[in-house]
Order: sequence, then C-alpha cells, then structure tokens
Amino acid sequence: MKPNLFSIATKELHQDAFIAWLVQWAEPKNESYDRTLHRLGTIFVKTLLSKNHPVTDDPLLKVRSGRQWENIDVYVEVETAAAKYLIVIEDKTFTKKEKDNWSVTVYPANGGARSIMHN
Repeated sequence: MKPNLFSIATKELHQDAFIAWLVQWAEPKNESYDRTLHRLGTIFVKTLLSKNHPVTDDPLLKVRSGRQWENIDVYVEVETAAAKYLIVIEDKTFTKKEKDNWSVTVYPANGGARSIMHN
C-alpha cells in the first residue's frame, strides 16, 4: 500500500506541523544542520511552486513557513533571485478518499499577495 501521511497523522494539526517542519528545512541556512533534509525540503518547496509556476534552477534564497494564521493551515513564503511567492496549503483531513487531500495555491508576492511573516 502506498504510504499516506493522512492515514498516519489523522489530526489536521499533526499534518500541518509536519508540512511546516519539512518546508523549514528548505531555508538555505538549515543546510548546515542536515544536507539531506535540506535537499528534501527544497525539492518539496519547488514541487509546491510547480503547481502554478514554472520552476527554474534558481536557488531558494529565503523560505519561511508557519501554521494556523488567518484560517490558513500552512503558509510558505519563498524568495528566489527572480521572484517572491506565497504558498497557501489547506489540508482536507475529512475529505473523501477519492479526492485530493491538499489544496495548494501559489501567489506571486509581487502580484498583490502580502507578506505574512515579519523579517
């Protein structure tokens, strides 16, 4: 059977915490702690970005994440040399199994999305 986070961590807050934790590894300064987790986090963030935007080889310059803000389950701020993005992730714990358990929306930060986190 295919591993599924939503069948293991059945509480939405557990899922949100894991997603935010994984995203935090994509922050460049965290590479010094664990290169493998940093690479995994970077791949995950770039995969999220690819949902709505073409992904380039541009390195991620800044990555910040948090949970449970303004009815957003998980939010991610990403900065590359070319652009800034705000990723909004809603996990749908009680959705029927036939449907996706995540809703991912990517907003270009220069296109009107405002920064959620403080510098």
